[in-house]
Amino acid sequence: METKPFFMRTKEEIEKILPADSVQRQQALKSLEHSFSLYDFDGNHKPHPYEKENLLEVISRREMYVVDNNSPWQSECQAHLDKAFIISAALSREHPSTKALILDATRCELGNLFAFGCYENVARVHIDRIDSSFGHVFDMEKLEKASDKSGEAFAKLKKQEKVNNDHDKTAIRNHIGLELFFLSALGTTPIKTNFIQSGKASDLPNRDSIHEIISRFQADIQRRLPKCKHNLKQTKNAVERCYARLLLEDRKTRNDFDKPDYDNVFGDMYIVSTAIYLGANILTGDNGLKQMATYAGVKCFKQLPVK
Repeated sequence: METKPFFMRTKEEIEKILPADSVQRQQALKSLEHSFSLYDFDGNHKPHPYEKENLLEVISRREMYVVDNNSPWQSECQAHLDKAFIISAALSREHPSTKALILDATRCELGNLFAFGCYENVARVHIDRIDSSFGHVFDMEKLEKASDKSGEAFAKLKKQEKVNNDHDKTAIRNHIGLELFFLSALGTTPIKTNFIQSGKASDLPNRDSIHEIISRFQADIQRRLPKCKHNLKQTKNAVERCYARLLLEDRKTRNDFDKPDYDNVFGDMYIVSTAIYLGANILTGDNGLKQMATYAGVKCFKQLPVK
């Protein structure tokens, strides 16, 4: 079975696989005009036969802004053509239509929009320039089905998101549980440790009683940050601790964490993760996202000044 996407194949492979007069072959050949770059999880560039540019280098030469739905990013990217605006996987999951998000004809012509994604199954970081050839990369029928909230493809995506969220919740619980255990065992003041058994944020101690844990998380974040740029593993370790600190401090985050069917519980964490990895700013008006970003020294803007 052929599993490798056509836009990641060579022209010769495409011509060998697909019939000469097929629409699919013409689309596949046009997809080779799309600009994308690949990196391993340590940030090492992995060139491919039809690479147009090293996109990590391209965006690193500009001011970078990871965009959030709670911002006027659609107008900002048109007003600031000299900057790089980054669409993360978290934004794609929140948006009602992936097709409308990344294949808008006007935005595809701007040249300053890029998509950032990480793929665990192949251990690759993928950066795409959102250009006029990007649409040829996709099977439009499948893309539209994925955007149809009543469809089977959408249900499959949601099922995988729940698996991912459960995995992330386990990691956060482990980080906090370990700190609670040591503070309870070594501290002189008794604190609630119900969270270790229940895993529910509603069972976390009052934040006023855990300043020591909060300080330890912040020190750990600061220690990790210098190793994070372009390193996915280090970034993941740091951003999980950013989320853990926010969970300890913020009531709304605690409520969201305990909602069993809240798909976007870690959306803000992954926006911060993208910004940490790239060394970028964030464009957002969301207070919780801004608070988490401050732990990592990431600057947030609701709107960019017009020069």
